[in-house]
Amino acid sequence: MAYPTDLDSHYHPDLAKGLDFNLLNACLAEGVTWRPVTANKAQEDLFGDWVQSGDTYYSRRAGGGFADVLKLSQASMDRVLVATFFANKGLRDFALEEMERRKTATMDKMREAMGLTAK
Repeated sequence: MAYPTDLDSHYHPDLAKGLDFNLLNACLAEGVTWRPVTANKAQEDLFGDWVQSGDTYYSRRAGGGFADVLKLSQASMDRVLVATFFANKGLRDFALEEMERRKTATMDKMREAMGLTAK
């Protein structure tokens, strides 16, 4: 895809295609990752976008209190992903490698818990 010349003033939703919130999670500590949530009421996200009841939004803990949660609408998450990973192959590659490393580590722990590892 060609890099748009007017990115400074306009958001292009098609740039987010192929970018997944798990790329962002791979760059964060494992305990503070983003997760998809279905809204049970209308609410405003971190950037002032509205999430309607039934829409998917993304949340993550941002502190120890019950209300210390960051929320991003799908459109806001797409914007964060584009700003973070579009035209940043090095960071995208790092995130993909980290996702694979974490998946392998999780599978190894599962095998060990089930007694399927050689001692």
